[in-house]
Amino acid sequence: SYTRSMIPLIVAILSSPPPTAAQVIEAARVESKATSRPIFVYFGASWCSWCRRTDALLADPDLDEAFQKSFVIAKITIREKPENRHLENADWELV
Repeated sequence: SYTRSMIPLIVAILSSPPPTAAQVIEAARVESKATSRPIFVYFGASWCSWCRRTDALLADPDLDEAFQKSFVIAKITIREKPENRHLENADWELV
């Protein structure tokens, strides 16, 4: 079935590493230039309660719409615990 044939693709996507911090910033820069919106960069980690609050705030439908209209949002994941290091955007220290 169609669903079964998608499983290898889904596994590949989920197991691929996140983009590097430089790639996140470059993509935001390109979008910012094309849309004339400033870049809103924020840093976070899965263990950080304030970071999760920021994620929830930005996910609020009312705020999300306003932020999307006003900014190009670029999130960079940093300083994860060893078991979650795979979530980090590599080279975040350079940004």
